Amino acid sequence: MGRIFLVFIRRLRLPFLLLAGFGLVCVRVYMKLENLRWQDATFWILNPHAIDYHSVHDATKFFALFVFMGVFAFQVWIAGAGCCHHFQPAWNGGLESDGE
Repeated sequence: MGRIFLVFIRRLRLPFLLLAGFGLVCVRVYMKLENLRWQDATFWILNPHAIDYHSVHDATKFFALFVFMGVFAFQVWIAGAGCCHHFQPAWNGGLESDGE
């Protein structure tokens, strides 16, 4: 159990560190664009539907699209690094040798 946990930690360290850095940069940009507190900017990253598109600038709308695509890309990367690479040897060997 402990060994598998260490494998996940090693594989996910870089994606999580870069995700945290991306989040901090996004918070700073939201704070600059709309004069928000850090709590509100963090909430906009986690819940982009909370952004009222009638009252924000166009730059904020375009940046929100960038943030949404970036968060999605990190989700795909983390899922691939955590799950797919870990189970790939079992998939390759297990599917080809099923009693033939």
